[in-house]
Amino acid sequence: MATPGVAFEWTHEFEQAILSDIESGLTLKAVAEKNGISKALILKNVKASQRFCDLYTRAMDLRTDADFEGLADELSQEPERGKFGIDPAWVNWKRLQIDTIKWALSKRNPKKYADRPPEVNVNAQFGVQLVHAIPRPEKEPPSVPCESVPELSAGDEQ
Repeated sequence: MATPGVAFEWTHEFEQAILSDIESGLTLKAVAEKNGISKALILKNVKASQRFCDLYTRAMDLRTDADFEGLADELSQEPERGKFGIDPAWVNWKRLQIDTIKWALSKRNPKKYADRPPEVNVNAQFGVQLVHAIPRPEKEPPSVPCESVPELSAGDEQ
């Protein structure tokens, strides 16, 4: 971490090193620790500079694409075989890992990686609103034709 009270210079070379680390697949926390700064300083510079914001967004997109391509590596791993065959715990662990990566990708870029992209409600009162759940129409009770309903006689009303 940068020493408190000591001036820190955000240079172009330093910026490129951060973006390169993000593109290589490191998390924001790992990038900050590697470069001796805080995550907050990186995010502060993302907000302060539109140019850096655009470069950061591009780096995150490249990281997301690399993570997606890494799914093929996860899928191609041979299962561990024990004395009784394939270990079911290993299979469940790998399934959980893959599902977690898919979930994270769908949150980072829902238009590209989600099972179905979120709908946009343009009639929202305060601008565009993302709707994650698609409302289903109310089911009406099945209508029974009047001809098939037996009429009650005077003696049946008790």
